[in-house]
Amino acid sequence: MRHVSRIATLAARVIVAAAVLGGPVQAVAQTSEKSLIVEGSSGYAGFIDSPMIDHFTVGGSVRGLVKPRISVGPEIVYMRGPGADHDWAFLGTATFDLTGPSSSTRRFVPYAVASGGFTSQTTPVGTGTFTSTEGAVSGGVGARIHFGRFHLGPEFRIGWEPLLQARIVIGFR
Repeated sequence: MRHVSRIATLAARVIVAAAVLGGPVQAVAQTSEKSLIVEGSSGYAGFIDSPMIDHFTVGGSVRGLVKPRISVGPEIVYMRGPGADHDWAFLGTATFDLTGPSSSTRRFVPYAVASGGFTSQTTPVGTGTFTSTEGAVSGGVGARIHFGRFHLGPEFRIGWEPLLQARIVIGFR
């Protein structure tokens, strides 16, 4: 029975990943090289409990411009918690530049960010491990400080699974 459950879980993950990431990947493929944004991030994620369960995060994303101020694409984040607790987030992410169409020429660009997808958690329980998967959604704000084609800046999100996120994002276009 466990084998069937694992196959069903894997199938559900593949279907959700294809649905979440398929559209943004196609949008990225249709954009020019200049409008492709590649980013890496590292920071903090807090899962709600009593007390908050702290996690270190590292992730990456590739987004394509669909409008001068809007970019979309897949994002993957690995989160490491206490002990053997770890999580993966597979998301479709969109950003909206708040400074207008000339954002690509500005040194400082504040933006809004929203994402949705699923989180897979693995944690030790008793003599084994327990893995669960559930939906994930978040929204927040960030700022890019441009240095030529590269940028660096903070990003803050609030959502569900995880509840709080704070990270540093570095990327290039």
